[in-house]
Amino acid sequence: MEALERLWKCAEERPAKLKALKAEGMKIVGTIGLGYIPEELIYACGAVPQRLIKGGQREAVDAAHAYCHTAFSTFHKAQIGYLMGGKEPLYSSIDYLVVEAGDWFSELTGMHVYAERKLPTTWLGIPGNPDFSEALPYFIRSLEKLRDALEELTGIKLSDSKLKEYILLYNEMRSLLRAISLLRKAPSPPISGLDFIRLNHASFYCEPQEYVDALRSIYSEIKDADGSYTADTPRIAIFGCPIAEGDYVLPKLIEDTGGLMVAEELCGGIRHFESNTELNSNLMESLAARYYPPRPRDPWKYPWGEDLPSLYTGIVEDYNVKGVIWYQLMYMEAFAYLGYVVGKRLKGLGIPMMTLQSEYDMEGRLEATRTRVETFVEVVRQSGKGE
Repeated sequence: MEALERLWKCAEERPAKLKALKAEGMKIVGTIGLGYIPEELIYACGAVPQRLIKGGQREAVDAAHAYCHTAFSTFHKAQIGYLMGGKEPLYSSIDYLVVEAGDWFSELTGMHVYAERKLPTTWLGIPGNPDFSEALPYFIRSLEKLRDALEELTGIKLSDSKLKEYILLYNEMRSLLRAISLLRKAPSPPISGLDFIRLNHASFYCEPQEYVDALRSIYSEIKDADGSYTADTPRIAIFGCPIAEGDYVLPKLIEDTGGLMVAEELCGGIRHFESNTELNSNLMESLAARYYPPRPRDPWKYPWGEDLPSLYTGIVEDYNVKGVIWYQLMYMEAFAYLGYVVGKRLKGLGIPMMTLQSEYDMEGRLEATRTRVETFVEVVRQSGKGE
């Protein structure tokens, strides 16, 4: 699809685009975290957000060891490596950081970068327990502090009209992503899982209007189309730790070995599109209500209650998933425990699950990983024949 190919180029062209924007006087705001930071607010304040979500390269992880402890999340070590190494032009273009305070890996990443690069930083407070009566008011105040910091950075006063414009644009973005994802419930989906993840990641690199225009075209082209999958193609989901932009070894192996990836839940590794912002008279409160309470509790904010494990089993049922691969990055132990709990739930449903660990070293042991994935895909295929 031409629109898909156009979006793939966004990541490649993003450094040059940011350089041009900086030359025009625009401020580039890097964001670190799991998706609680409203890009709509950053755009409406006259700056350009850039989600820091690149990964998959072992060199970036190794480069981070000069700045942080070895026992540090693989994904976040990569962000430190890219930010401090000076070899990634996109990361070098950042003028300002917004870091989610509540995800301790993100906090530590921000602290290291703040200390070494002296980038001005806002820490966006994320309350750990959404059931606490003061949690949402606290998050609203956090967004207001971010708004004030952005206004000072850009010299532009936030207007309701501009914020509403971007809220509506992002609502359409999420609605289109959701509509495209729902097409994967079909027996033969018109888009592969790898293409959907890459499509989702493109939202962090394209200008939002350009991205929405491309999504409209893609959805129009595939909504009534059939894929090339047969009835016995194993339907696989990837759950677990974030899959970064560029960290595509596992989803590619699933498809290369005959599987079909129909769903994913990867914490902050994708743009969450499950809900939109409902507008009311106070747009900051509207943003807070969308970005905070609807989200399942993060794995390290224990106890989770029933919502978090049920999120995964619900996806399995909704998308007719027949097998799950749990993607486990090194040193993200809360996810390892969650994977154990989810695996037990899935076993009770008769759904096999395999765990694969990574420290962005899968390419170095590609054949062994391929064998494991290929064997799992065949197990899922054979289990489906017994139904």
